[in-house]
Amino acid sequence: MDLSEIADCFSNTRKFIELHSGYFDAFWKKNGKGIFALSFTSSSKELNASAARVRTDGYNAYYVSITNAMFFVAHEYIRVFLSDNNVFQGIGTSSNLLVVPSIRARSFEELISDIENSGPLPSFDENRKKLHYFMFELTLKFVMLHEFTHIIHGHTDLGYEYKFDKQEVMPKLDIQTLELDADAKAILNLRQECLNRMYDDPIVPDQLRDEKKISYCLSFCHLLSM
Repeated sequence: MDLSEIADCFSNTRKFIELHSGYFDAFWKKNGKGIFALSFTSSSKELNASAARVRTDGYNAYYVSITNAMFFVAHEYIRVFLSDNNVFQGIGTSSNLLVVPSIRARSFEELISDIENSGPLPSFDENRKKLHYFMFELTLKFVMLHEFTHIIHGHTDLGYEYKFDKQEVMPKLDIQTLELDADAKAILNLRQECLNRMYDDPIVPDQLRDEKKISYCLSFCHLLSM
């Protein structure tokens, strides 16, 4: 894979975060508490997104940390899925099919290798490109809202309590429950936003301006970000 494509994806991701900073700020002001900071790690190839409460005196402080590599992986997996013209039939076309061994790459490098070994990168027509960007936007927003929910629903406070007060490791079942709660809230918030802008936002493909199709699209994005 051409390294310029990776650089372009990273650049577009940063532009996306900057473009939607008002959206995330407004969401935090409406639902959040205390001080909040977003850490966007562009140099890391680790696939990771996390939220935590910071140890401070006298006030609550939280942060969300997301690596750029995680966004790149989402972008490329969407490309893989949309290279199959049987997926979202009727919304543009792909020149050829990409086949990778798994949608669970163990590393950034592994995904690049899988795509390179699958053959030439497909070219999308304009409608397919529009769908790709729309799916990418939904996936990024889902990841952000998932991490915000960890803070807003008190998950990070509980994690702080286990780490600094109890000095214990949180039980795995509790962790799984909190992850499912964050997923559910993120999907509900994103679904409502999509329905609100479904008919007015030019970024939404015309063929997806339907409640059932939007819900299907969100399920797809959830799968990609797991």
